[in-house]
Amino acid sequence: MRLLRSALVVLFFWTGSGIGADGGSAIRAEMAAQEQAWNNGDIPGFMRAYADDCTFVSKQVVHGKDALQRRYEKKYPSRQRMGTLSFSGIEVQALDAQVAIVTGQFHLARAASAGGAAHGTFSLVWQLQNGHWKIMLDHTA
Repeated sequence: MRLLRSALVVLFFWTGSGIGADGGSAIRAEMAAQEQAWNNGDIPGFMRAYADDCTFVSKQVVHGKDALQRRYEKKYPSRQRMGTLSFSGIEVQALDAQVAIVTGQFHLARAASAGGAAHGTFSLVWQLQNGHWKIMLDHTA
């Protein structure tokens, strides 16, 4: 009986973690929405996944969603420069009920005249805020 009770407690916390037993389908859905927004030329839509107080780390450190959006708008001023974005190799690891780490690769297909193809890796820290998963930290290389 004690073993059954322990198993039920573990199962409850595992499935009730906000991440879910399926490996983070809510986060994966947010990332799919990001791809779609980007590929529609919608930088504000792409930014919806970011927390207001996010931090972005790449060649420079950017603090805050507004500053990050300005960076994207400056770096990608046209639909051609934005190209077509896709993510692959996405792995979601729950740290607790409210925080997850996501790693993967990004691929940006675009014409040579628009900057050429780009690709790299990312690690993201997602946090559950008011029932919505938000990116708190984005390290993209």
